Amino acid sequence: MEKNKINKLIEQAAKDPNLDETSYVRDLAATVHEISHQERMQRIKRRWQDVNELTQPDRAPVWCKPIGCWEELLPESSLFCVEDLRHDITEKCKRLTDSFFRFC
Repeated sequence: MEKNKINKLIEQAAKDPNLDETSYVRDLAATVHEISHQERMQRIKRRWQDVNELTQPDRAPVWCKPIGCWEELLPESSLFCVEDLRHDITEKCKRLTDSFFRFC
């Protein structure tokens, strides 16, 4: 559901050159916030807490950090914002959401 929401935001940004960057970043941040509070994310958080507390998690957690691959996974052309701070925030939000759906 959230992946579709993110894709719609990205498509909207690509189609509308007059889209306000601030509202776009707020929408992305709100989506990241929603995802982080899902039951699925709470289970992942609990799993990592169990590992860090040296207790038995329900299954082994997966850690994948695509160092060196972000340019391929998230090309510069997919980032809508041009103002530096908003551009950086957009990139971080997209990396987070991409990680939520690929690696958790």
